[in-house]
Amino acid sequence: MRLFMSSSELSVGAEHFLGLFRSSQRVAVICNAMDATSSRSQQSAIDEELRTLSSLGFDVQNVDLRKYFGKPDLLALSLGEFDGLWVRGGNTFVLRAAFALSGADKYVRQRILDDSFVYGGSSAGSCLLSPTIEVLEIADDPSDVGRTYGVDVYWDGLGVVDFVFVPHLHSSKLLERQAMDEIIDELKKSGEKYRALEDGEALIVRGKNIALLRRGLIVENTL
Repeated sequence: MRLFMSSSELSVGAEHFLGLFRSSQRVAVICNAMDATSSRSQQSAIDEELRTLSSLGFDVQNVDLRKYFGKPDLLALSLGEFDGLWVRGGNTFVLRAAFALSGADKYVRQRILDDSFVYGGSSAGSCLLSPTIEVLEIADDPSDVGRTYGVDVYWDGLGVVDFVFVPHLHSSKLLERQAMDEIIDELKKSGEKYRALEDGEALIVRGKNIALLRRGLIVENTL
């Protein structure tokens, strides 16, 4: 599998994300983690991600998972045209529900494990790959799922990696920093494996190899 798991934006270390692609760089951009926000905020998020990835040389298209709710076969046909995904952050629980309702959870997970797909995500887009996202209710509001889609909360992640991804470590935003510290405390108490990253850091996963990217440089490379 080939993953780029960022705590924040793609701009730092984008060449490493690009380096995960084998040939063409057709990328579907998914911003459904923003679905609980205003339509204006949603569109702003989409525009920002498309602009950023296009400027880096990617051939990008926004894919709104809401159009595929209850249509997993149609989603598979649509995503089959792409070489990878970029999944923006927002509310992790809303994003998880959108993946489940569209069938993206099973399809994307299988393509990642088949190594036929590059997956890149920021914040919630990276948290989604964890075995569980339950502890993230400290930072994200699970009730947004019911208000947004009218369904129950999904507490499991896609389980692509064997650790809980925790973004925004030592955030400059007080409430965000406090939430992440509380999440880490809970994970320590439960004994669950986790990786906590500061903004500007990312994990690059190639098969069993995991590298930590900091300020555009590889500072840790472990098996």
